[in-house]
Amino acid sequence: MASTKQWLNELKIRTGWGAVGNDRMGNYNSYTQFVYSEGSASYGMAGNNTTFSNVGFYQSTFGNTDVKWESTTTTNLGIDASFFNHWTLTFDVWQRRTHDMLYPKQLPMVLGTASRPSINIGEMKNTGFDLELGYSNTALNGDFYYSADLVVSRYKNELTKLTDVATDFYQGSGYREKYYTRTQTGHAFPGILRLCSGRYLPERRGSSCMGSCIRNL
Repeated sequence: MASTKQWLNELKIRTGWGAVGNDRMGNYNSYTQFVYSEGSASYGMAGNNTTFSNVGFYQSTFGNTDVKWESTTTTNLGIDASFFNHWTLTFDVWQRRTHDMLYPKQLPMVLGTASRPSINIGEMKNTGFDLELGYSNTALNGDFYYSADLVVSRYKNELTKLTDVATDFYQGSGYREKYYTRTQTGHAFPGILRLCSGRYLPERRGSSCMGSCIRNL
């Protein structure tokens, strides 16, 4: 690279690939649990409804014996360079994919009030890049050193699959009877969803629901 000696000081190209797991599912997600309760599982051995002297158990959670870790793979490509003795450049572009995301999918209400387990069903994709451009030099005959850096980053997070039902969504915590976060495939953030004829739809200019629907998010 003799032709670059006049301006290129260093050049390094990096690439990487890795895979990690996530087991944040609690200690008993695999097991169906029953709870001893005097208030909720008492019954009378004589068959009457006035005396509940016997305490029993009721099912509190459903177990999932097929649960496994989430898996996340990350691919990265980067460049480190310095040139003209004063400039530095670092650039990274990456993609991260998560499979078998743990999510407590909704169960039919006829199964009761027992808590649902996390199952491996979701998928997510994250992409982005990081760019850092730096400059350093001296002044006052070398008595003063200074440097400056410009950093530009862009990240995109996309939930490609939440469950096997396209209309399923995850609603965040509420405040004063309002919900301000919602995760659903096919909808971008930031944005506003309005309740239109019983359905949450993204607000669009010129929509017939603009004036009559109730703002929810």
